[in-house]
Amino acid sequence: MKFEYDPAKSAGNLIKHGIDFEKAQELWNSKTIELESKAYVSEHRTLVLGKIEGKHWTAIVTERGDATRIISVRRSRQKEARYYDETN
Repeated sequence: MKFEYDPAKSAGNLIKHGIDFEKAQELWNSKTIELESKAYVSEHRTLVLGKIEGKHWTAIVTERGDATRIISVRRSRQKEARYYDETN
């Protein structure tokens, strides 16, 4: 899988959420669940739920050509983590 992201946004994400987008790519090494995001009208975005080192994370991504562009990554909300665990 090919990823792309804005390096400045990745650095900001590390400060805000404790993970940069390079490390976040490990999310796709786990079983993931993809959910459509209805929050963005101008661009199709997807929420990706998964785990890194036993912790639940949620990524917001969009497809750009042949690459997955990482927009943001944060710790999963309780409801998202529960859904992930119940589905797997």
